[in-house]
Amino acid sequence: MAVACAAGHAGDGDWLTEDEGYALDDTLFEAPEAAPRYSRVSLSHFLTQSDQLVRSRSLARFEYERPVSEGHYVRVDGKVRRFHPSDELADVKGGAYQEAEIEALWWQVSARQCFVKAGRQGVYWGGVDNSFALDQLTPFDYTEALLTSFTGLRQAEDLLQVQCYEGAHQVQLIINPRPGLSVLNHDRDRARDALEAGLHEEWGVRWQWSTEGREVAFMWARLEDNLPTPVGAGGIQPYRLEVARFDVWGMSLSQSVGALLVLLDAAYHRDQLQAFTNHRRHEWEVALGMEYTSTANHRYNAGVWRFRAPALSPAGSSRATALFNLGWSKSVWRDDLELSVLGLWGGEPRIGSLTGLADYQWSDHWSTQVSLSYANAAEGSDIALAGFADGWSTSASIDWVY
Repeated sequence: MAVACAAGHAGDGDWLTEDEGYALDDTLFEAPEAAPRYSRVSLSHFLTQSDQLVRSRSLARFEYERPVSEGHYVRVDGKVRRFHPSDELADVKGGAYQEAEIEALWWQVSARQCFVKAGRQGVYWGGVDNSFALDQLTPFDYTEALLTSFTGLRQAEDLLQVQCYEGAHQVQLIINPRPGLSVLNHDRDRARDALEAGLHEEWGVRWQWSTEGREVAFMWARLEDNLPTPVGAGGIQPYRLEVARFDVWGMSLSQSVGALLVLLDAAYHRDQLQAFTNHRRHEWEVALGMEYTSTANHRYNAGVWRFRAPALSPAGSSRATALFNLGWSKSVWRDDLELSVLGLWGGEPRIGSLTGLADYQWSDHWSTQVSLSYANAAEGSDIALAGFADGWSTSASIDWVY
């Protein structure tokens, strides 16, 4: 997927010209068959430098997929990250360290028009990339670098997924017996462990109907929040941390008009906790994305996600925030050059950031990314929550894949 692809999962696949449009293949709604055997090894190094922030980390990753027998399929995806001494997280931890993670470890069994997938995996219901209006089934890893794509922030969990297809209809059931919290750092503490131990199982259901050039989906889920919220406690300690258990009702729509694909995600969150109070709140989140390919194979995409960010202090209040991204990409000199932009604006107190990124694919094995970011925050806000340092910062990475 392109680094800044704003159109979501419905838009994955080959680029189409204006005459071809986005016609949907009827085979999309048949039970998936096992793919050919596949393995990949990748190495990368990432560096960010600013007056307030330094990130220096390396990554080794191994991915393996294969059918083990008729109707049975397995995937393994693991990685090890090295945080070098100058990295901000290594500085907090007192020195360089490594962190191993399993991104995927699941077994899929297919029969007729249904399949069951059990194990560590990610499930994403939203159609608009770089937005989480509907993608709250799994938590996030905020130790990953955020440039112009949120893909790396998603954290897999141990789930049971059941999907069945019949004609233009698809039904999906998700069960998560042991949900976890989002990762802010790699220092485990008793408070976090106690909160995770008290989380209840999550479940959700999604129904999708598809026709030529259009997909409509409705979903409901009963979830635990991905981060704890400080709420009023009284006594000596005025506040305590609590994880909200809430409902999400959502709708996702994708519509093609020639070579233009438009996507909409809308979610109603019920019974979320309001920070620094004992109140519950209900709120809407909306995300809109588009993707367009010209006859000359220029690829354009854009997206915007509107939500309310929680208060950062007892004196503050929740604030309306809009997150947008723009992108363009085209093959240059038989290689791929992709440009993307990500911007963040907040309400009161004011926060804002803007990042531009260039991604160049040198060959089948080598690629380079370079980015420039600027962030500005009013006094009393915390721009670090968005993964940016106040002021200018530059980032670069080099990747090798085999």
